[in-house]
Amino acid sequence: MSTSFSFPQYRRLVNGRSYYKVLDKTHMEEIQIMGKFWIRYELTANILPERVLIEDVLNLHDKRWEEITEAQFLEFLDECRRDRYYQPM
Repeated sequence: MSTSFSFPQYRRLVNGRSYYKVLDKTHMEEIQIMGKFWIRYELTANILPERVLIEDVLNLHDKRWEEITEAQFLEFLDECRRDRYYQPM
């Protein structure tokens, strides 16, 4: 399914452990928590599997992701910065 989106779009995994800011169809950021740490990933989709991942996130494929607001994304990021340790990649 290919739908037209205005960007950025915001998503999270249904388990609440990863939040996504999709900047366009080839770029996204992920904030992931693991225990007391949080990690920030930037993805530039250069190969097909990475482009498919971004499409899946946008289209909520298999109901693994849910749509959220920018405010929810920023609140999660603030919580990570306040309550967890940053783990650089």
